[in-house]
This record gives sequence, C-alpha cells and structure tokens, in this order.
Amino acid sequence: MSSYMIDLFINRERTAYFKVLMKAYRPSIPLDFVKTELELDTDSDVEEFLTSVGNVSFVASSPALIDCKAFPG
Repeated sequence: MSSYMIDLFINRERTAYFKVLMKAYRPSIPLDFVKTELELDTDSDVEEFLTSVGNVSFVASSPALIDCKAFPG
C-alpha cells in the first residue's frame, strides 16, 4: 500500500529536487548524475521526466551535460 501512496507525489518531489539541482550545480550537470539522484531506472524514464519538466537545454559541446544556466526554474 505504501508504494502506491508514493506514486501519488513522486513526480512532484522529483521536479522540486530537479529545480534544486539546477540551481546548485551551475553551469552544467551530467545527465547520469541526474538519473542517479532522481532514481530513474532507464534512459527512457529520464527522457520522459525531462520532457515533463520542459525547457531543459543541453550543452552544445557535450549532449550528456544539462545546461543549468539556461534552465528558467
């Protein structure tokens, strides 16, 4: 039962923590680190999460880095 209760608010908490990460790790943060910190299982889960957050830019020279400066959050 408790795992189902977590499902009700996990996306909200991940989004809030993602915003904290974007402010704390400027100028950029590795995508793998975000995946580990948010405990997302697969790359498709990461892609789905980043799409739901919106306005996520990547560093032009390295697409494995998220550009924290460009994040409006």
